[in-house]
Amino acid sequence: MQWNRSLALFAALLIGSAGAVQAEMHEGEHGGGTSKFQEYDKDGDGKISMEEAQSAESQKLSENFEQYDENGNQELDQGEFARFEAEETQEGGGMQEEDGGMEEGGGGGM
Repeated sequence: MQWNRSLALFAALLIGSAGAVQAEMHEGEHGGGTSKFQEYDKDGDGKISMEEAQSAESQKLSENFEQYDENGNQELDQGEFARFEAEETQEGGGMQEEDGGMEEGGGGGM
């Protein structure tokens, strides 16, 4: 009997957590978004236009705007911008890890 209550409590917590995650994701799709997305979305319409991308601090975003605009509507939505952010994170993070790995490898060998 105790086992059934524990299992039911665990299931309720798990379902509640999943609901919170879904709500957060839903908010991100409809204007909540990342702070970087909100920063670039100057007019607050939930999309980044070519003009907004050109005025942003990221040269890569404006130069590759059409590549990230998967549906060709001349605007980046949350999903399209998330792809840009993921690539930026990979490029930036990869270089830091590589440098850190070299330092660790060099220091550990001596």
